[in-house]
Amino acid sequence: MNKAFSPEELGEIREDWKRNGDLGTEDRLERVAQLHACGPEDIARALDLGKKPEVQAKHIRRRADPEIRQAAVKDVLLEGMTQVAVAEKYGMNPVTIRKWVAQARKTRQEFLDYPEAAENPTNAAADVPQNAPGVLDVPPLPCRSSAAYVQAEESGKKRAAEKQAPSVEVLAERANQIHSAVEGARCLRDEAKRYGVLPVEELAVLDSMIERMQHFGLGFEAGLAAAGEGTE
Repeated sequence: MNKAFSPEELGEIREDWKRNGDLGTEDRLERVAQLHACGPEDIARALDLGKKPEVQAKHIRRRADPEIRQAAVKDVLLEGMTQVAVAEKYGMNPVTIRKWVAQARKTRQEFLDYPEAAENPTNAAADVPQNAPGVLDVPPLPCRSSAAYVQAEESGKKRAAEKQAPSVEVLAERANQIHSAVEGARCLRDEAKRYGVLPVEELAVLDSMIERMQHFGLGFEAGLAAAGEGTE
């Protein structure tokens, strides 16, 4: 890459070179190259540094120090500085600062979206050594005999069966409710026919619903009668 610079650009390159005089030669070349969107070898050529023994363009490190990257991202995300201001502060290309900040935001969002710690806290607790400092010593639960567990299990099954199987009295009450619902639907149909508030199609649908409700009620009552005979 042999980029040509205008006299104005050469002046800016010299100023940027002086401004970053606290860096080593390779870092200095890399930073000025980022500011002017070119390669370090172009900066070395523009400043007539290519023949100096301490400047070897092919060995120039193309990555900034992690400390600088961390500090730049912190200035943007935590301190509220603009990316352009941070680029000027560290003598970096604003494009590079923008890329670093985007990567940091993506990493932070991926961490916040990670579901394991919230959905399965036992996994996180299992990774902590039991003898680690700051971990509370929780006493183990008292041991229970197998007979006690069997008794508790049977008691739980009994309570569940009582909840799932309603009594005959409850079923009889439900049968009465179904019967009342059928009678109410018939009354609604008769009044609708008398006053003509429903078209013929809707009346036919209502008649079909009443018929189904009636069949369901009869089946319910038959099942209730059979259950009553079985308990005698």
